[in-house]
Amino acid sequence: MEARECQPSPATLRLQRVVSSPRSKGLHIGLWVAQVVLALVFAMAGVPKVAKSFADVSQDVPFLATLPGALVRFIGVSELVGAVGLILPALTRI
Repeated sequence: MEARECQPSPATLRLQRVVSSPRSKGLHIGLWVAQVVLALVFAMAGVPKVAKSFADVSQDVPFLATLPGALVRFIGVSELVGAVGLILPALTRI
């Protein structure tokens, strides 16, 4: 019995041409830049809410003083998880 060569489907070939085109490379770089910038914004917003005391955070952002301290911490942790969630899937190719 002969071993048959595995031929890629036409759809796979089209996808490979699109992914490897110069236009696609620019789009890929642009998306990475946008992801990194957005991740930095999320991290810069979340770190003070997690690292600083509630009194310091409420002095920096007065409307946070009306919220419970646990909610402010939860928001900060959520922002940090969002920052990681923007970068990690692209790095691990999930």
